This record gives sequence, structure tokens and C-alpha cells, in this order.
Amino acid sequence: MSAESPNVESLVQVHVNDHPVFVPPNTTVLEACEEVGVQVPRFCYHPALSIAGNCRMCLVEIAGTPKPVASCAMPVMPPGPRGPMQIYTDSPLVKKAREGVVEFLLLNHPLDCPICDQGGECDLQEQTMVYGSDRSRYFFEKRLVDDKNLGPFIKTIMTRCIHCTRCVRFAEEVAGVDDLGTTNRGRDTEIGTYVGKIFDSEVSGNVVDLCPVGGFTKKKYNFTPKVSESQQSPSLSFIDKKVRENNNNLNVNNPTKVAGSALASAALKTVLERSMKSSNFLSTRSFSSVHSPPSINAMRVMQNRIATCSLTSIFHLQKTGMKPQDFKFATKIFRRSILYPMTAMVALGVASSAASKK
Repeated sequence: MSAESPNVESLVQVHVNDHPVFVPPNTTVLEACEEVGVQVPRFCYHPALSIAGNCRMCLVEIAGTPKPVASCAMPVMPPGPRGPMQIYTDSPLVKKAREGVVEFLLLNHPLDCPICDQGGECDLQEQTMVYGSDRSRYFFEKRLVDDKNLGPFIKTIMTRCIHCTRCVRFAEEVAGVDDLGTTNRGRDTEIGTYVGKIFDSEVSGNVVDLCPVGGFTKKKYNFTPKVSESQQSPSLSFIDKKVRENNNNLNVNNPTKVAGSALASAALKTVLERSMKSSNFLSTRSFSSVHSPPSINAMRVMQNRIATCSLTSIFHLQKTGMKPQDFKFATKIFRRSILYPMTAMVALGVASSAASKK
């Protein structure tokens, strides 16, 4: 057996939302869910850091357990008398648990979204909209935490901190310095440098991108326009460029203006067919990883996750530690599988409606 081929006998079978999947031993439940393309929300988990299990946002339901389990810290178990491990990520128990976790994280979180530099690209904002409740039951005073001076690159607003300890683990495991840590307990927990000193490391600025909320922001980017507030200027988007290139290949000047013509429909249909043909590897997905090497399995998982991304969340993959070449590949898949077919279908609908009006 080659080095890349998995040992079939050592694989563990689990069921994620009734979908079977084979994973190596000691794989976490969160990684097993990602193997079948199920996205589990998280704040503290990061693939390049050790597991902390602080945020409790990744709770899932496992058959036979009395309460939800943190999927990032729970390894898969081999099949027992009741059969393979049954994992559920969308049950009513899980939805209620995630709603409670979001409410708990927002107890002392300030309403700084309109002035926060992280607004619009904040993981807490996005997950609150998806998993949170529409009201709060907390009517008491929120806590206040003094800001820290961590150096010339990092601006701290510690009242926004949710204590995911990503920065603490990054400083210890990646930067190699023990400058950051937690003090006190409960609602009085704070992240700081213990004594008055800066975060002394040449990679200290990376904690800004690593922070899932606006606790750490860039000092030089402080109160500058956000992406949504930036001034727009006319330009040629890559979608228009793709359509024009396709039109040139078909010797058509502007197919979208030839309303209702067969040539326009053929041109737009060609765009759609080419895009779908280039992404036909997304049409089939095998849940078993027995017959594929790990590298191919990892590629399939990434392709499946990219296909389910939204227009904004695709650019957040780079913040989660994705390498530049992988991020370039991810955006390429997203354009071919989502944007190009969507643009072609919208343009075809506009052309058909214009033809019907005439």
C-alpha cells in the first residue's frame, strides 16, 4: 500500500446528518463534518492552532449523549453495539444550544458595529444573524475593560473580546513568545500581557486578522472607510470581461442587446455550459474516502465548501489561515461554479423579458 493510500482497516465510520463518512482515527467531529461539506460555526477553533474549546459555538448533537458536545474537541469513536457514531448538526437541540451561546457571547459585547473597523466582515455579526435570536434577555450594565497597549500595529478594544484565546495560542505556538494570556475568571476574564509591556514579536500584526471580532484592529486603519463605505468608480468587472471574451469567440458584438435572438441565447448558453463544464467535478460527491488518497479528499472537501460559500464569506477564507495559492484556487472555483452561471442566467432572463415586451 502506498504512503498516500489510507489504511482502510484503520478508518472509522461515522454518520453526519445520516450521511456516512470514513475518517482516520483521532479525527475530531468538526473535521468529520467538514469531510462531507457540513459547515460547523466556530470562533475559537483554528486548524493551525491547538484546540481550546472556549466559545462552545461548535456544539453538535451525538446520539446517546445527554447534552450537546463541542465538536472541535470531541474525537470520533469507533462503531459500538448501536452502530456507527451518529452526529447531527441541524437538530432542534443544536439550534437552541447555538442560540444560547450567541446570546451568552453578546451579554457584555458592546453595540459598536456602526463604528467598529471589523463591521461588515465580523464573524460574530455573521453568526449572530444566522444562529442568534432576535432579542436579548439581558438588561443589566455591561462590563468595561481597559484597553491594552500592544505595540505600534495593534489597536485594542477589549470590551469587544469574546475570549476565544486565538491570540494567546498564536503568541505561544506560532510567535514563540508568552506575552499574551488570560487573567481572572468568569465575567472578569481579561486578555492582556500580565504586566505593562507590548506584544514583542515580528508577527504580532497577524493577530488582527486572527481575531474573529473587533477586539484587535489595525492602528493605521483606524476609522478609515470600510469596504461598504468606499467610493465606487466605473470599471470593467471580471464578469463583463468573461462575457466579452466569449462574445468575441462567437463573433458577436454584444449578445445582450440582441434581445430574444437565437444568437444571443446561444452565446449566453455557451457561457453557462462552459462554466458548468469546468465545474462538473462539483456535481458528484462521494461521502466515503476509502478509495481516494488524503490529498484528493482534502481537495474535495475544499471544493464542496467553496460551492456553498456566499459572495462575502468566500473572501473570509483567507482570514482563516488559507495559503495564498489555495485562496487563489478557491476564488477560481467560486467564479466558475457560482458567479459565471449566475451572471449568464440573469443576462438570459433580461434578454428574454426584453424580447417578450417587444
